[in-house]
Amino acid sequence: MYIGGGFSKNGIHNIMEPAVASNPVIFGPNYSNGNFFEAEELLRASSAYAVNSTDELMESFNKLSQTNIYNFASKSSRKVIQNNIGSTDKLLSRIV
Repeated sequence: MYIGGGFSKNGIHNIMEPAVASNPVIFGPNYSNGNFFEAEELLRASSAYAVNSTDELMESFNKLSQTNIYNFASKSSRKVIQNNIGSTDKLLSRIV
């Protein structure tokens, strides 16, 4: 699923919704302004692709058209979300 906003200075739109639905995500290069930690986690888990051009977007689509790559990215996407359930409570307990 392509997530918009990654080519603007404001960064990407919400990537958590497609990830929780086990969707691999693709977004533009402006995701690391400090507000998108989940983007970096999804990239490390090979369940997301950051693209800089139309050619890279097409390459990502081509990769994800391969069943084994899509299935791995899909499972990894969901796993990243599951591994971070309760993060807000953990953070608040450290602050308080």
